[in-house]
Amino acid sequence: MLIGLRNARLDKKVPARKLADLLELKTEAAYYKKETEAVPTTVREGEKLARFLGKTMDELFCAEKSS
Repeated sequence: MLIGLRNARLDKKVPARKLADLLELKTEAAYYKKETEAVPTTVREGEKLARFLGKTMDELFCAEKSS
């Protein structure tokens, strides 16, 4: 699980649906698959998420991972 991404989303109180819309995903579940690394996040998607959440890509994607 991408702890940095999840924590940033929760800290900003952003619903997963809003990030799914940002990434043009059809469902919230599709977003959760990216957050849990079941589906990879592209660099372009990472840049969008970082910009929206006010974080760097390193903060979102290189933080310690949870199993």
